[in-house]
Amino acid sequence: METQQGQQPGYGRGRDGKRKKYTPMDSALRFLAEKYPAPYFLYLTPEMANAFASFSSFEDWITRVRLILTEEPVQPHPRLSQFSHRWETAADDDSR
Repeated sequence: METQQGQQPGYGRGRDGKRKKYTPMDSALRFLAEKYPAPYFLYLTPEMANAFASFSSFEDWITRVRLILTEEPVQPHPRLSQFSHRWETAADDDSR
């Protein structure tokens, strides 16, 4: 199965012209964004939030979603710290 541009689904072109594979998170978020209107909230564990922050697409998505974390990350990923205004904990203790 190929898309209109002749690419396989789940692949895009990076800045260097090489194919990049979308993560399952990218695929799920693209589906939600195409199907439902904003705003978007993601309820994640600190580990999953750190993993999400490590994705190359994180900075694109974090401007469109708000993260609700189950608890405060012990060691937040640097990008998660950079965008600390885009997430909060479910307890909402404002300890950041």
